[in-house]
Amino acid sequence: MVQTYSFIGKTDPVAQRVLAGLQKLTGNGDPRKVVAPVGVAHAYDLVHLLAQAIERAKSTDRAAVRNALENLGPYQGLLGRFKQPFTRQRHDALSPDSVFMARYAADGAIEPLPKKPAAH
Repeated sequence: MVQTYSFIGKTDPVAQRVLAGLQKLTGNGDPRKVVAPVGVAHAYDLVHLLAQAIERAKSTDRAAVRNALENLGPYQGLLGRFKQPFTRQRHDALSPDSVFMARYAADGAIEPLPKKPAAH
């Protein structure tokens, strides 16, 4: 299946902080047992980006927040580092490079498949 995020193998501070938070909230901080890793990652990044935009706009007015989102600076989230997550012309922070293939492992974890070398 196609995925955009996995906690498996992540050692960066953001992933570790979110896993610690999941441990406190759910009693589960095991990266292999996160039920919906993509949903967690997208929700985490979206909430933080939206909070930054609202703070920048000093408003929750839709147009003001959209303008602020289109003009945010760099952001380091779970999905990675974004130089500028959104622009006026691009309302999707993800790119084709953001996706990878994964599978269900025997223990039920959604685990990334190893990347195959590019064919020449």
